[in-house]
Amino acid sequence: MKFGLVQTDFKRFDPRSYLQKIGGNTFVCRTRLNRTDWSVKNWLCLKVHQLPYNQTSVRILSKQIIRDLDDGTLVGKCYPAVQCIFYLLDTDRLVSHRGKDELGNYHWWLVDTVTNKVIDPTVRQYEELKIDPPYGVGKKCIWHGFRPFPQKRSMDLIHRLQPQSKFYEVTDLSELEHQ
Repeated sequence: MKFGLVQTDFKRFDPRSYLQKIGGNTFVCRTRLNRTDWSVKNWLCLKVHQLPYNQTSVRILSKQIIRDLDDGTLVGKCYPAVQCIFYLLDTDRLVSHRGKDELGNYHWWLVDTVTNKVIDPTVRQYEELKIDPPYGVGKKCIWHGFRPFPQKRSMDLIHRLQPQSKFYEVTDLSELEHQ
């Protein structure tokens, strides 16, 4: 499997590996796999502007996400919301967590590894459901399954929040040096 620019450091199950800082730019990248042998066919990368990690940025970004995603309910929208915050805040202190609520649905949120503060932009869905979020039973968890990279719907959300961001399709991450 060829990973271009990050061939030696790329850690498939490390969500930070899909955030590439190249030539003064930041890209959120996801692999596109060949269906026959699961090798990397190409990369879809989104050039983004990361925000400083502070309470003001968390609050503003969370409000923007809710404004974009809320179509009358926030149920089922935690995953792209959490991925958006994870990739847009310039920090390595955030870790994704997942827990099953009392209705049997999985919920995602972030935890700051230094302060243990929960960052949950879609917590309001639990007011709608009239139950508590599953923070007490949740555990640190990487993104879904055997393809633990940013979901396309998360990248689309980022693009809607940052219309100046730009998608690139590359066969090798080294191609991003020229973008």
